[in-house]
Amino acid sequence: MNTPKYFRLLGIITVLVLVLGACAKAPTTTQAPTTQAPPATQASAVAEIVYMRQAEGSPEELKLVDQFNSSHPDIHVTVDSVPAEDNYSKLVLTTEAGEPPDVYMSYFTLGAATNGLALDLTPFIDKEGKEWFNGLSENGWVFHEYAGKYYGVPWRVAPSMVIINKNLLAKAGLQMPANDWKWEDFIKYAKAMTNAAKGEYGFCIMGSAEDPGTDYTFYPFLFEAGGKMINDKGLSDFNTDAGAEALQFLSDMINKEKVVPPGTTSATANTCIDLLAADKVGMWMNANLWVGIIRSTYPNANISLAPMPTHKTTGALIGGTGFSISPKSKNAQAAWEFIKFMVSDESMRAWTKAVYFTPPNVTILQDPDFLKDPDQAVTAYAMLNQKMYPLAHYPDSSNLESILRSYIQSAYLQEKPPKDALAGAAAEWDSALQKYQSDNWWAAWTR
Repeated sequence: MNTPKYFRLLGIITVLVLVLGACAKAPTTTQAPTTQAPPATQASAVAEIVYMRQAEGSPEELKLVDQFNSSHPDIHVTVDSVPAEDNYSKLVLTTEAGEPPDVYMSYFTLGAATNGLALDLTPFIDKEGKEWFNGLSENGWVFHEYAGKYYGVPWRVAPSMVIINKNLLAKAGLQMPANDWKWEDFIKYAKAMTNAAKGEYGFCIMGSAEDPGTDYTFYPFLFEAGGKMINDKGLSDFNTDAGAEALQFLSDMINKEKVVPPGTTSATANTCIDLLAADKVGMWMNANLWVGIIRSTYPNANISLAPMPTHKTTGALIGGTGFSISPKSKNAQAAWEFIKFMVSDESMRAWTKAVYFTPPNVTILQDPDFLKDPDQAVTAYAMLNQKMYPLAHYPDSSNLESILRSYIQSAYLQEKPPKDALAGAAAEWDSALQKYQSDNWWAAWTR
């Protein structure tokens, strides 16, 4: 492995994982979220608001802030650029000190809402009306919802997709799959791109107990089999026939079809990326934004995107960032005006052209200019046609996901049948989740 390239990639990965919520902070209390009606903006003075953003973000964001300040003389936004990994801790500390940011970029909305750090934005949203609300994709809104209310507005999204090596695809005599391909097609493609004698395999599965990708890989297949992670009582819902079918499918890819590189239970995202870029793996499943990350590190990688395959239904994971308002903001209405500006068609169109992220904006997702990029086109198809569930959207998510990874490993190693592995994980999940049942936090899972 190219060591400098490896560490550079690892740094990028760390930032993007944080940015997209894979390490979203778990709630530490059950304090009720604050609800506040939209206050009136004071017309007699300039409303000063502080916007805390992720320092690793695009300079295009800063240009938009300048545009807002120029076009809104009654409001002035001061930017506080904070490293992504420090966003949540700084929000907590500044709130405790009585000086929180008015607006902040959130990849941890559930944690912020359950700890009284996020204002209920539902009154603002209702005042804008259904047309405004529906201008942003339902799949964008879903990870900012808590108990039927919204504590953030979506800004950029990253759905789970299949990243395909086009060199191995061509070598196998295959075309890019159709948008509505099935599990059966997925197996066919994986087999066609596998040549074990040459060290080439059709599908790379992350299976390390330390890598969030291990449980991330399982979730979409669970959804496609007709299952969910959480039931309508706030407890686990993956210990079902659908869950067993999904985990059996992945285990069979490793142990029966043998289309996965050896050493799955030690494989991480870095493992799969290196193999994909070296033309040793045909497919890898992760968030669509990884295409841009891989290309920046391996410019010669010939890769593209396909939607997640379907089975009994559609299904994918989605993560992303949004904008939230502190319940202690003295200028919440001005903060809301800033959020509306940032998620407007014009603003999203500007940053979409500047950086390789996907907007939740329905107009842009249907725009012929945006759809000229084939990768953005299939991402737009997935956003508008597949049902997606929010990444890490449950209390104590870091602990729960770690538990699930160990049981997934046991199925991959054939130490436990998938049904038994999921039963063990579910027992531990339910023990942890029982303490949060009174919070009624699971609306996103039962919609």
